Amino acid sequence: MTASFYDEQGRPLGNATIVIDPLHRGTLRLNKVVTAGAFATFVTASVPIVAERPMYTGNPNGSYPSGTDVLGSNGGYTAATFADGSTEPRTHEDILLLNPTAKVLLLFVQVFSSSGMHGVQTTLRIPPLAKHSIDIAALLHGQPPGNHGAVLRSLNGVGFVAEQTIYTMQNGRLTLRSTQALVQ
Repeated sequence: MTASFYDEQGRPLGNATIVIDPLHRGTLRLNKVVTAGAFATFVTASVPIVAERPMYTGNPNGSYPSGTDVLGSNGGYTAATFADGSTEPRTHEDILLLNPTAKVLLLFVQVFSSSGMHGVQTTLRIPPLAKHSIDIAALLHGQPPGNHGAVLRSLNGVGFVAEQTIYTMQNGRLTLRSTQALVQ
């Protein structure tokens, strides 16, 4: 299995290869392989595999460890929805995007409150093979905090991959949640 890494402009950052025996699990600790703060990972293998990205916070032996996991995507999609986001106090939300193609992605993004009263629309231009993060609080700047949903749609038929990550700080504990998009 080979993992190839790309930065936010789609520039290659390097590769790492591991051998995984049949019916076994292999682990590639990305923070020991890639020094970039933000990057995308493309995985290729000689046989079908399942790829996942676990993420952990806190001391695993402490009182309040937190973790989340998302599965890799086998290609992109042209429309996606996130039903449950939050800009409540002490919460930070990002929608992480990847353009896995050799073409520029033109992406329409609409974020709307649960009441449907407030919302923001924007269009993003994401270079080929590039990762992009949307800071939802920054996008909704000036809107009242609360719950919301998001709809993403490719305007030029280029497929993309999306993931929502929400960090919450409560009582001195950091918890996180990652959600894969509901593909339309």
